[in-house]
Parts: sequence; structure tokens; C-alpha cells
Amino acid sequence: MPSSTPRVPTTSVCACPAGLEMPSATLVSAARGVVAAWADCLVAGRPCTVFGDGSAARDLVYIDDVVDAFARAGTGGDGMVLNVGTGQATSLSELHRLMVEVAGAVIGSEPDSSGERGPALGLRHADRPVGEPHAVVLDPARAAQALGWGAWTALPDGLDAVIRAARDTARRA
Repeated sequence: MPSSTPRVPTTSVCACPAGLEMPSATLVSAARGVVAAWADCLVAGRPCTVFGDGSAARDLVYIDDVVDAFARAGTGGDGMVLNVGTGQATSLSELHRLMVEVAGAVIGSEPDSSGERGPALGLRHADRPVGEPHAVVLDPARAAQALGWGAWTALPDGLDAVIRAARDTARRA
């Protein structure tokens, strides 16, 4: 017996996102990512832990940018594998510096004796797990070509949103 439901053509795109920056209010897993984990540490006044010497690099893309890429993939890029990232490497040391700077503005800490703003929190080093890549940076050129997509959220703006969410979550706890 034929189905009365019309068949709708479907597309299949495999979009591979880079490291996500997202507000952590709904994330509980310890494996949620360095940005959310460090945001929680900064808000709580704890030092952040980096695995290795801090030179490892990641491609960090804000969740709203990823959602936009997936929405665009629903109507284009049929059958393609597309990288969803910024194409820019950020070392973990630089990420920590930026997060401390942003957290200082968000949390409202007073300038320290040197006049610097931001929590005076260190970066605790631990051994890098065996097999963890030193750099993960994606080339988003195919996503730009096939979907007209590109990440638009600047790293400090994404970090600001994540740290604000961590602060708001900590206040509610």
C-alpha cells in the first residue's frame, strides 16, 4: 500500500566542528571542553589546569556560529564533509591570558598592585595525555564555498558570553 506521506528529498552533510565555546550552564560533563572548564575555575577563583606547556593550539569557534553552519548545511553542501571552525590557532597559554582578561571585566575584580585587571590566577601545568594532538586547527574554506559560511564571533566576545554564563550559574548555585 503506498504511503500518503510525500517523500521529501534529503541532503547529507558531515560538518566537523572545531573546539566549541559555549555557555556552560547546561553542561555537567568534565569532558565539556577547556573554555567552559576554565570559565568555571576563573569564576570560582581557582587556577586553571593546562595539559602540557601551554603551547598546544586549538581552533575555537562559538556555538552560535556552529548552529548557523548546521542550519546552512540543511539546504546546501549535499554529501560533503565540511570543517566548521575559524581556521585560526589559539595557544592554550594565549587562551588563558584572554580568559583572565575577559573574566576581570566580567567578574569586576579590582586592579592588582601592577595596575592589571583580572583575577590573579595562575595556570597549573599537568602532563599532556598521551596521543593528544599538539594542534587542532580546521580549514573552513569548503564550508565558506559550499554554504557561504564563516565564523563571525570574535574570540573575546565568545569568551565573554561563556564567562558570563559561568558566573550566572555560580550565582544560582
